[in-house]
Amino acid sequence: MIQTHSKAFWRATLALCIGSVMVFSNLYITQPLLPQLVEVFDIDSLEATLSVSVATLCLGGALLLLGPLSDAYGRRVVIHTTLLLLCLTTFATAFVSDYHTLLVLRGLQGVFIAGLPAAAMAYMGEEFEPQGLLLAVGLYIGANSVGGV
Repeated sequence: MIQTHSKAFWRATLALCIGSVMVFSNLYITQPLLPQLVEVFDIDSLEATLSVSVATLCLGGALLLLGPLSDAYGRRVVIHTTLLLLCLTTFATAFVSDYHTLLVLRGLQGVFIAGLPAAAMAYMGEEFEPQGLLLAVGLYIGANSVGGV
């Protein structure tokens, strides 16, 4: 059990918050790039918005699957594995030459983004002592909001 206000508490809370900012930034990263996607891939603006929609839709579906997977295999395993796979798919998007491949990668990113939110709250509930849980969850939810901005 991680004790409130200990170094381990702040380290774990900070790691979860940074992860949250990063995954939600990743989810919405193509939104300000929509005009460039239209230009580079020679698509219309409506089609360009699929880069956000596909990732969001896959995130929603994956949340339903990754929660039970984190019950079966462990919260940390799901969080670490999905974050690693998210890094790899994000790196791969830099080398995409056609829009359909980008959409496939964005869908995979949505699936892997879901790993952290699916397991983080349960992880905190299991690992943090009750006195610090409210603070940790509040900071984590705040980080979710910052990542979406």
